[in-house]
Amino acid sequence: GEPNITDITESSFIISIGAVDDTSGVGTYEYFVNGISKATLEVGTWKAEGLSPSQTYDVYVKVYDNAGHYKESIHKPVTTKGKLLKPNVTVTGTQRNGYYVGTVTVNIADTAGGTETRTTRLKYTLNGVENTINATSGSFTITADGTHNVTAWAEDNAGSKSDTFVVPTFTKDSTAPNVATIGKVGTTGNNSYYKSNVTVTITPGIDGTSGIYGIRYKVTGATTVAEKDVATTSSITLTISAEGTSTVTAYTIDKAGNISSVATAEIKKDATKPSKASLSVGTATEATIPVTASGADATSGIASYKFEYKLSTASSWSTAATKTSTSTSYSYTYTGLTEGKTYNLRVTVTDKAGNAYTGSSVNGTTKTSGIIPTPTSDIGKYVNYKPTSGSYTASSSYSGHSSNQSFSTETSLKWRIWNVDSTTLYLISDQPTTTTLTLTGSLGYNNGVTLLDNICNSCYKNSSYSGITVKNLKIEDVTEITT
Repeated sequence: GEPNITDITESSFIISIGAVDDTSGVGTYEYFVNGISKATLEVGTWKAEGLSPSQTYDVYVKVYDNAGHYKESIHKPVTTKGKLLKPNVTVTGTQRNGYYVGTVTVNIADTAGGTETRTTRLKYTLNGVENTINATSGSFTITADGTHNVTAWAEDNAGSKSDTFVVPTFTKDSTAPNVATIGKVGTTGNNSYYKSNVTVTITPGIDGTSGIYGIRYKVTGATTVAEKDVATTSSITLTISAEGTSTVTAYTIDKAGNISSVATAEIKKDATKPSKASLSVGTATEATIPVTASGADATSGIASYKFEYKLSTASSWSTAATKTSTSTSYSYTYTGLTEGKTYNLRVTVTDKAGNAYTGSSVNGTTKTSGIIPTPTSDIGKYVNYKPTSGSYTASSSYSGHSSNQSFSTETSLKWRIWNVDSTTLYLISDQPTTTTLTLTGSLGYNNGVTLLDNICNSCYKNSSYSGITVKNLKIEDVTEITT
């Protein structure tokens, strides 16, 4: 008879044959493949295994009875099925610089196609974890960042497996790197200002997936640097030298092209002293001198005014007050001064960065107290009377002397109250002058009193007071006051 062949696969098939012997009975079945005995059994079914795909084999069976006689079946050619085709795998998604930067879709499909396919299911691994698609095509998505490995193969109902499709390893990076850091080094002043050039260091943040490509930065404001990208995994430095406010912005860029959030640093530089510090003096009183200070600073602006003073005869300065003000003009009054004294006054202007500039000094003189009549009980007391400096020349044509004689104010004289009446305060010097007027002949005799009065009025009168008369003390004056 003819053997029956079933369940043909890539590597196996089943041989079945029926036989009858009416004398001694059927004994054994010997199965042959390509002329080679493969098995001898007491049953008429055997599975040939370990075969190659797409190969034709010559199959027949010898059937033996119990008396040792046999009969050979018809030879039958059997062709194993071809090898199961591996599926096709495609990976799609947005790429940048060779990295996926969004959701990744993996598509798997049987390649046989049509009604001839033997594939009943597809299997794949994602990073070593096996999964099954019970269809001839399917897909899955990858949302996690990182490096991914995908393999896929096809299977049929007989358990045959295709070769494995290995997808080249790929990386997905949709996450921005960490923000860059900006460091600043320079000589610091007040109010966050720098008083020197500033060295700025920009360091990229870290990125755990694709890695760091570099830094993007720009500088605006007083110093200007156009936006640029620098490929580096370490720091870069730049110098801010312009006075004023500069702003540095920086980003970290990873190899996938993702950009971090912005890092910003403000650099305020003012290394220049204020350009102006001057005083104008107002009208003084006996104990005060008002002034108006003027200041100017082109960069950070004015922060304060320091007012100093000293007597014109002194060497060291004293601070009267320091006033906080951002105005370019400030009014201040020196107080507690001594009347009739000349003071040196100056102002120091400090800007917001802490730079200070001291202007040239100016002079201010306190007013001398007015002479006010007092009761006769004050007779003999000293008063603060100061003559206006003056001079006088006594001509020889009036004095009879051989030459002209010059006289000037003697500042060492002190003044006391001699008499007070209802309208007049009389003062007298506490000592005579040290200069001498020489009078000669009739000219001297006739003009002596007038010359002495002229000397006194020219050298010892204070022009600040109206109605004042200064004259030489005569015996008639003494008689008038004492009688």
